Amino acid sequence: MTNIVKNVKFSLVTFISQILTGSIVFIILARVMSLFDFGLLSFGTTLGGLIAVLAEFGYSLMAQRDIPQNKFDLNEYVTNVVIQKLILSFISLIGGGLYLLLSYKDGNLIIGFIFLIYAIITSNVSYFLAVFRAKNLFILESKSSIIYLFFITISIACFFLFNLSVYYVSAGLLISRFMQLLVLLYNYVRNFGTVGLKFKKNIQNYLLKNVSSFGFFYIIGVFYFSIDSQLIAYYSGNEQLALYQAFFKLVTLMLVFNELLVNVFLPYLSSLFVEKGIHYLGVATNINRIFIFAALAMFVFINLFAGDIVSLVYTEKYAESLVLTIPLSLVLLFRVSSSTYAISLTISNHQTYRLLIVLISLIINLTLNLIFIPIYGFLGAAYVSLITHIVLLVLYGFFNYKFIGSLFIDWKALIITLITIIIVLLKYLMNINISILGSIMTMLLWIVFVCLNYYDKEQIKGFLKLFRAS
Repeated sequence: MTNIVKNVKFSLVTFISQILTGSIVFIILARVMSLFDFGLLSFGTTLGGLIAVLAEFGYSLMAQRDIPQNKFDLNEYVTNVVIQKLILSFISLIGGGLYLLLSYKDGNLIIGFIFLIYAIITSNVSYFLAVFRAKNLFILESKSSIIYLFFITISIACFFLFNLSVYYVSAGLLISRFMQLLVLLYNYVRNFGTVGLKFKKNIQNYLLKNVSSFGFFYIIGVFYFSIDSQLIAYYSGNEQLALYQAFFKLVTLMLVFNELLVNVFLPYLSSLFVEKGIHYLGVATNINRIFIFAALAMFVFINLFAGDIVSLVYTEKYAESLVLTIPLSLVLLFRVSSSTYAISLTISNHQTYRLLIVLISLIINLTLNLIFIPIYGFLGAAYVSLITHIVLLVLYGFFNYKFIGSLFIDWKALIITLITIIIVLLKYLMNINISILGSIMTMLLWIVFVCLNYYDKEQIKGFLKLFRAS
C-alpha cells in the first residue's frame, strides 16, 4: 500500500507538468501573440473546458469515492462507465456544435470546433487519471502528464520555428491530448487487463442512480467558475477576454496546487470515513489546517507579486489586468478554503447537497454576469466571481456542520485569516507600493508569523503522522 508522502511526490511531478502545460505555455503564447489571437485561443480553451465537463459528468469524482471502497469489480465498473461516457460524448458534441454555429463565425468557429474534439478526449483523460489515483497509481498519472508536456513542447517549438498561426497551435494541443489518452489506455490494459465493453445491468443501474448528483455538480461547479469567459468574449470581445484570462491564468496556476492536495486527500479520507468518529474528525481538521495555510499563502503571494509578474511575464500590454488583483485573489482564498468541506460532503454521501450549493452559485453567477459584464466588462466578471465564492464558502460550511458536526477550524485560524485580509486590503486602499525585495521579505515575515501563531508541536506531529499514513 502506498503512503501519502509517495503520492504527494508523484503528484508533484504531475503538478509541475500541469503548471507548464496549463499556465506557463499560455503565458509564453500571451507574450508573443496579439491580444486578439490570444483571446481567440482563450475562447477555445475555456469552451473546451466547459464541453469536457459535460462529457465527463462527474464520473472522475465518483470513481475516487467508489473504487477505494471496492463497490464493484474494477474492470466491470470502468467499462460500464465508458459505455455511458460514449453516449454523453456524442450528446456533448452535438450541443457544442449547435452553440458554435448559432453564436459565432470565422476564427471563433474554427477554433471552437477544434476544441470540441479536444474536450471529448480530455474528458476521457480525466476519468482514467481518476481511476489510477483511486488505485494509488499516482506514478502513471505523472508519466502521462510528462507525455502531454512533451508533445505540447514540440507544438510550441514548431509555432516559433515556422511562425505558425493560432489554428496550428490549437491543433497541436489536440494532438498532444490524444497522445496522453493513448498512454493512459495502454497503462490501464497493462495493469488491469480488460473485459471489453460488457453491459452489466446492476452497475448501469447503480451509475444511473448515483451519478446525477456528481454529474450535475461537476458541470455546474465548472460552469459557474468558467462561463464568464464565454460571456466576456460574446459581449466585450476577444481582447478583453485576453486581459481577463491572462490574469486568471495566475489564479488557475495556484489552483493546480490545491487540486494536487484534493486528489491526494480525497481517496484517503474516503477510505478513512468508514471509521467515522473522533479519529476522522481529527484527521480532517489537520487536513483543513493545510488548506487554510495554502489559501492564505496564495492570497498574500498574488497581492505582493502580481504587478511584478504581469510586467515581467506578460509585458506592459497586459498592465490593465492588474485591476483584477483584489477580487480574483479573494476568489482564490475562498475557493481553496472550502476544499475540506467539499471533500467531506462528497465522501459522506451528501453529494446532492454539493449539487444544491453549486446550483445556487451558478444561478447567482450567471444572473449577475448577464447584468454586469455588458456594463463593466471583465472587471464586473471578477467581482461577480467573488460574490459567488463567498456564497459558496458559507453554504459549504453550513452543510458540513449540519451533517458532519464540525467546521474543522478554530478561532486562531479565523483571527489569522481576518488579520491577513485586512492588511492586504489596507495595502490596496492606501496604494502602498513595495519593491520586489520588500515583497519577498514581507512574504517570509508573514509565513513566520503564521507558523508561530497557528501551529503547535502537537499539530506538527499530527501532520507528520498524516503524511506517513497509508
